[in-house]
Amino acid sequence: MFNKDNNKIANRVVLTRIDKDTSIVGTITSAIDIRIDGTVRGILKSDRKICIGENGRLIGNAICKDMDILGTVEGDVEVENRLQLTATARFQGDIKTGKLSVEAGAKFDGTCQTYWKKSDAASSQTTSEKRSAQDSEMEVTSKKQKNKIKEADEIHASL
Repeated sequence: MFNKDNNKIANRVVLTRIDKDTSIVGTITSAIDIRIDGTVRGILKSDRKICIGENGRLIGNAICKDMDILGTVEGDVEVENRLQLTATARFQGDIKTGKLSVEAGAKFDGTCQTYWKKSDAASSQTTSEKRSAQDSEMEVTSKKQKNKIKEADEIHASL
């Protein structure tokens, strides 16, 4: 009846579910999928997927592998693979994700970084290092320009 390999009981997927008339304050940590149809104020962590249903509301942060938002989220999310904002989604906060899908009609107010996988993060550091080198070059160029302006001012003052 219970199959440990795929977390199914009698062909039904096992998940942690917060129903529509339920409100929770605190941190929820789960190794399986989480579905929120009620209200959570706090932090959601899942090793798998989080789904915020149409009537669901998260006021806080979430960390997971995949996420679907059909309801409301006010907070920051870190999604390793794919985040989907459906047409009924209302999102206010910051996103870090591997992939972002936004349906027409979804409301999004915040920032998004799409690099989240470790290999992408490593290339981001390389880009950051490149920017740092460019900034250093700009500082040297700026100092040279200031020196030339100073020299020109001294020549002009001596005339």
